[in-house]
Amino acid sequence: MFKSLLSDLPESEQLIYKKAAVSTAFCDWENTPERYRLFLTNLFQRHWQKTLDYLLDKTVMGSLGYELQQPELLRKVFSLLEGKRKDGFMPSYLHLSFVYLLAFHENKSVEYFGDLLREGITSDDLCELFDLWNADNESGHLPAD
Repeated sequence: MFKSLLSDLPESEQLIYKKAAVSTAFCDWENTPERYRLFLTNLFQRHWQKTLDYLLDKTVMGSLGYELQQPELLRKVFSLLEGKRKDGFMPSYLHLSFVYLLAFHENKSVEYFGDLLREGITSDDLCELFDLWNADNESGHLPAD
């Protein structure tokens, strides 16, 4: 509805309303009524990739991410922990992908990474994770060389 309302306006005015929505979402959230919060949340969730690109390219979020040493390993753990659950609840893989990519800035699209998460984890992946886990290090101390 927001997009259709803006479509009748010149591009310069559309940009003003879009910036106002972003400003409200990121600078005045605590003063925003609940129904506008819901609207803004839905607006940003409607296009996960555009929202991610905007946050990483046009805000400080792009400089706050963490570069992982083993991103594939964390993806496997993330998929294992947040994938299909015993209660039958299926997470939104696009939402999970968005949050992960916002924090860790892997060069993947939200949709592609969501597909990787959806694939889950194999028994070979579990064996790899167990091989990396050092059972002698349960105290949290680094092993002596």
